Amino acid sequence: MKMKTEITLKDIIEDMLEVIKKDGEKELLSDYGWCIYSEGIEIELNDVCIVDSYPDYDDDDNEILPELISQKAYELVFRDEMVQDVVIACYNQKKECTVTEVFNALKYYDEHDDFLVL
Repeated sequence: MKMKTEITLKDIIEDMLEVIKKDGEKELLSDYGWCIYSEGIEIELNDVCIVDSYPDYDDDDNEILPELISQKAYELVFRDEMVQDVVIACYNQKKECTVTEVFNALKYYDEHDDFLVL
């Protein structure tokens, strides 16, 4: 995943679906260490996000967001492994799953901590 770039959530999902279709699950999982940040945690497909590294934590266990994210006052929306797991689950259920189906599955997983059945 290209770090510190502004991109829509739709583009992120499309890119991930292309990777899994072309190169497989293992290749998708080899790209890690990133999170999706946005203006708020309520995110829509066409909202602009920033992909950046995981937050750090200080000695008091306070979250320290990456500098770019702090400057923009963005919030952490999704971590890499959750997005990857949902994309894989959707793809394994339906090889031609749509971006909207994956987005709905992401929202479902975020709310229910369970995979949506397509």
